[in-house]
Amino acid sequence: MDRLHNSSSKPPSELVDDLGVIAGLKKLFGYEITVDDEEEGNPNEKIRESELALGFVEKIKKRFESNNHVCNSFLHHLDAYKHGRMSFDEVYREVASLFKYHPDLLSEFTNIF
Repeated sequence: MDRLHNSSSKPPSELVDDLGVIAGLKKLFGYEITVDDEEEGNPNEKIRESELALGFVEKIKKRFESNNHVCNSFLHHLDAYKHGRMSFDEVYREVASLFKYHPDLLSEFTNIF
């Protein structure tokens, strides 16, 4: 069975794989979503933050379904920030360019990240 649910007429190579996005976000944020009483911090807050980030990526995927370059570029820039290859200011400039005609997405990005 195909891992990618393809309800559109696009070939799989043009779709962003949900599992790939989730794996990318896990890698990006550096943790898996777990609920452990001994874990430092508030696990519910981590879950909430992850859900907001995943929801935001889903919104990007839907908005740019005919151009998955935007979603892939967005994830690439966040990964570069996490690994110290870009400053947050550089990421913000790149994301602002990606979302040039979508101020609602830029505003949401600012609130989430």
